[in-house]
Amino acid sequence: MKNVSTLLVILFLCIGSLRSQTIVVTFGGLLSSAPIQLDSILVMNLTQGGDTVIYYPDNSLLLGTTDMVDYEGVNRELLALPNPFASSTEVHISSVGQGSLYLMVHDASGREVASLHIKSSSSVQRFLLTASTPGVYVLNVIQGNHHRAYRLVATEGSGQDTELTHLGASVGAHKGKSGRSTFAWQAGDELRYIGFAHEGSVLYSGAIQEVPMVSISHTFNLFAGIVCPDSPSVSDIDGNAYNTILIGTQCWMSENLRTASYANGDNVFNVTDGNQWSTLVTGGWAHYGNNSINELPYGKLYNWFAVNDSRNICPLGWHVPTEVEWTSLIDYLDGEDVAGGKLKAAGTEYWMAPNSGATNETGFNGLPGSFRFVDGGFLIPLGSHGMWWSASEADEFYAYCSGLRNDNMNIGRFVDSKNGGFSVRCVKD
Repeated sequence: MKNVSTLLVILFLCIGSLRSQTIVVTFGGLLSSAPIQLDSILVMNLTQGGDTVIYYPDNSLLLGTTDMVDYEGVNRELLALPNPFASSTEVHISSVGQGSLYLMVHDASGREVASLHIKSSSSVQRFLLTASTPGVYVLNVIQGNHHRAYRLVATEGSGQDTELTHLGASVGAHKGKSGRSTFAWQAGDELRYIGFAHEGSVLYSGAIQEVPMVSISHTFNLFAGIVCPDSPSVSDIDGNAYNTILIGTQCWMSENLRTASYANGDNVFNVTDGNQWSTLVTGGWAHYGNNSINELPYGKLYNWFAVNDSRNICPLGWHVPTEVEWTSLIDYLDGEDVAGGKLKAAGTEYWMAPNSGATNETGFNGLPGSFRFVDGGFLIPLGSHGMWWSASEADEFYAYCSGLRNDNMNIGRFVDSKNGGFSVRCVKD
């Protein structure tokens, strides 16, 4: 009993010490192993609920006894609620004196997309910024000899012109803080951090999750696209982990499925023999060329019977997208003629030249995993096509699928034999 009592006292003292200290979490970003400036960091409290944002040039999270500590060393002349934002955000700007206030908004390419000029007194002015497309925007504020620039991140777009609207002066005193002091935190709470950065017109993000115990520095490994805030990653029944991306309102895996099991743990059978493959009426999978070296990064190729199995080939809470869900994705990306380029991985590391129009601006990271013919053969060469099943049946023998090619920026919509072997992407329920 003496030993137990001693341990309890030590534990009590440790918890008391943790509650009384200030924890400083500092963030950086890496893109393809090179440092990159973070535009903002979304902080989510997974234990108590609630979230807040740290925005450029701040890169530190300060946690006090029961909440977040305001950091007096950071310029608080602008407050964007929220940032990142879906398609619009309210911006509060502290005037630095009397006289005209000029505001200009530029997109990531440097093009001016909105501007506004008002007469301003010494007060806090409120504006509504509505972004036309997802991406990074720079708000320049000029008053007299003062020039300030702020980076704002849009995760969605309105589809209309970018607009900046004056809402009038702020009601009540402006404390010049980031608003982070309203974010509740206690020792032992689990936090999720999502970092955002941009390069050119492409938005990058990454996620880290922890229970903060001591001051620490974290570095985000960023990838193209907007990570799903509620599900930054997902694992299948075999333990394969996948990054996720938010496109419009849909949360997608950003990698092709690699599982060899249904969600209940039952096996999906690996069928290498071509004759056996051609006569299957149950679920089966294969590596491209029957060579396991192709599993990373291309994933496995599945027949449609595996896709349609009630045991669910996707992780729990996820499913193979229907044709309607593929259509929603393509419509959000401005239609079949251009959506393919936004979905394809850029460059020619995986795709054969010319990989026309590929930007991967969505982070979908579409790869040329090729496909398996009904007779069990494989399309040659690897690098020209990527094909993905939908969960929708066309008739007794055919089902719907979508495809990308290296020589155009379209996305093709097809029906194909259920005995074909295509890649699979999963979407969150």
